[in-house]
Amino acid sequence: APTVNAGNDQIACVDVASFNISATTTVATGVTWTSSGTGGFGDPNALSTTYTPSPADKLLPSVTLTATTSTGLGTCT
Repeated sequence: APTVNAGNDQIACVDVASFNISATTTVATGVTWTSSGTGGFGDPNALSTTYTPSPADKLLPSVTLTATTSTGLGTCT
């Protein structure tokens, strides 16, 4: 079955312009990154990319970034 691992939680200070994120997969060939906030990804379909928090993100206590993969065997988060 395909799996994706987005790694450990990260803490970024509000003054950080952007930060690196990465995921690893088994069986799957790629990911799509999504956010509970309104920031942006350098490339939302890359295993390794950057996330740039929006001004609204920086006002929140936390933002969840999720890497999801799907193949013919189903969807894994």
